[in-house]
Amino acid sequence: MSVKSCEKLDKSKVALTIEADAAAFEAAINKAYLKQRGKISVPGFRPGKAPRKMIESMYGAEVFYEEAVNILLPDAYEDAVKEQELKVVGYPEVELKSCGKDGVVFKCTVAVYPEVTLGQYKGLEAPKAEVNVTDEDTNVGARAFKDCRYLTCMFLNDDITTISDSAFYKDEYHFYIDKSIHESNFWLTFSKWCHTAA
Repeated sequence: MSVKSCEKLDKSKVALTIEADAAAFEAAINKAYLKQRGKISVPGFRPGKAPRKMIESMYGAEVFYEEAVNILLPDAYEDAVKEQELKVVGYPEVELKSCGKDGVVFKCTVAVYPEVTLGQYKGLEAPKAEVNVTDEDTNVGARAFKDCRYLTCMFLNDDITTISDSAFYKDEYHFYIDKSIHESNFWLTFSKWCHTAA
């Protein structure tokens, strides 16, 4: 396998022209024969027992070409990508340029990661916003949580039952749920909440 050319195209694409020599293609043809011989019927031979030359004489020398290309292509493409050190994206579009006893040539067009050239970024500065939280801001937030009330529903056998407020109790800054409710297997959900006036 050899890469005849590697052409950079628009929109971050690359066209690879890859050539597999006669020896590589012959090996692929033989693999194709071994894979497909059981599916080919030849008079006088049991399925899978007909010699390759016999099959080729009956169906043409190109009978195994398509399968041979399918066998050859993945490894040849992968080797070409590694050789050119490409960072490809997705699968290639493949065009068969030539195929015969002398070898195979195919063209693979594939997207690659775009090349990015960084400008001057060292020394750049960004203003840092200062946030000042006053005691009053803290008190307002604390009062909002303190005075928060929840309408809580319990789902049991598709019936909705409102849990009474007694299931909850609170101190100055925290809410708690009754232990018996918390440890039950019921699914509790907060379906609505609202703030009451301080």
